[in-house]
Amino acid sequence: GGGGGGGGTDERADVKHRVLLFNDCLVLTQKSSAKLKLGAKKLVFRARIEAHEMRMRNPTKGTVDNPSQVLNVCKTTMDGMHIYSLRFGDAQEKDAWWFSLDERISAAKKDMVFGLYLHELMMKNPREIGRAVPTIVELCTRFLETESRTALRTEGLFRMSGDADEIEASRASFNKGRPLRFTAKTDVHLVTGLLKLWLRDLREPLLTYDMYADWCAVAALPEAKRVARLRELVAQLPNYNRFVLAHIAEFLRRVAAHAAHTKMTVDNLAIVLGPNLLKSRQELSALAIQREFGRVLVCANLLIEHADALFADVAAERAAFLAAARAEIDSLHSREAESRELMRRKELARAKETALLEQAIVLLGNKRYADAHAELSAALRAWEAAGDEGVVSVRAMFLNACAAARLERKDDAHSWLQKAVNRGLTDADIVADERYAALVDDIDLFQDVFGKAGSSSTRRRVQTAVAKGKRPLSIVVRRAPSSGGGGGGVV
Repeated sequence: GGGGGGGGTDERADVKHRVLLFNDCLVLTQKSSAKLKLGAKKLVFRARIEAHEMRMRNPTKGTVDNPSQVLNVCKTTMDGMHIYSLRFGDAQEKDAWWFSLDERISAAKKDMVFGLYLHELMMKNPREIGRAVPTIVELCTRFLETESRTALRTEGLFRMSGDADEIEASRASFNKGRPLRFTAKTDVHLVTGLLKLWLRDLREPLLTYDMYADWCAVAALPEAKRVARLRELVAQLPNYNRFVLAHIAEFLRRVAAHAAHTKMTVDNLAIVLGPNLLKSRQELSALAIQREFGRVLVCANLLIEHADALFADVAAERAAFLAAARAEIDSLHSREAESRELMRRKELARAKETALLEQAIVLLGNKRYADAHAELSAALRAWEAAGDEGVVSVRAMFLNACAAARLERKDDAHSWLQKAVNRGLTDADIVADERYAALVDDIDLFQDVFGKAGSSSTRRRVQTAVAKGKRPLSIVVRRAPSSGGGGGGVV
């Protein structure tokens, strides 16, 4: 962790707080008047904010001085939102902290389950890939319906509240990617509390903000038309919302069948869970909330009471969706396996090629041109036959052309050099490495392939490299005899 924020460093006399940033949390501390043995002031713990429950906000204009130096860190809990304002020495320091905090929040969010959009959870959390209903929902409903011996005989199921600290601890643990395990001793109200909290914490309610007015309008319809209208609205929901709503509504319908023990009829379940399923995006007045609450209850009641009819087609849709998702996952895994195999082959080919190039340079340096030409030709043809041409460097072809030129095999040299040029080799590539530039032997050959200007450019580049004090190069330039009987020369 590192100090900063909340007032700066210890050298400043006005500093009273220290902010420590770790990989998974932010710790806020305050200096104490007590001193430690080495003279440093003791830090007193004030707050800890987990990365997964942290959000950052810029302050509203007019609320603070120098807002460019202030960052609000928000922590959402069951009690509401807590805001901690951190003031920095300058805007640059604030930006650095923003980047560090955002990095940790992003890393933590991949395992988050609470406080997300439903589609974000299902598409980004590794645990949810290939599923139609979130793990947290299936774990809670399965435990309450089949694994617990007492849940469906517990009076006040879903109405009674579980221990707030235990619920918050389970929420924080599951949000970090840790497994959620229930045992025979698990309090059923803890499990119902977790399920209600997950629904309440969704960034957008299950029935969506955009369709809020449509759902509420069902209450104004004649009773004979309500179920048909609900079926239309259910069909308009996004896939994940429809699958989760069907799972929960059908589960609550079965819970209501045990109302003799739990005292939780369809009406009571609608009262407890309806507001978590359907909310307005706008803040409503107390009078509006009371008016809308009745409509929400009518809608939730109908969804539970008529779950079998409303979601009759969802099981088949979910099965088709999962089959397509699994096929896509299998295809992705197959492509990943093919990609890994291709990378392995390329790495192996590159390793072989590197060894071949080094060996060829040694052979050429020892004037064993025939051996170099034989090894390079055999390797290049083998790679081409195996379809690994994309891995082969043009430098291997260039070296082979040089070896052939030294052996006076002009056609062979021209062929290999032309292949290298066709693959993108330029005279600049040759001069870039002294070891390769030193092998330029037959300027006529390069004139044929690169053109007159290119070969002249190659010669000038090599001469410039030598003039700059690089390792001296011995480059033989053979010229055809001129009409005046001139001979060759050495640069």
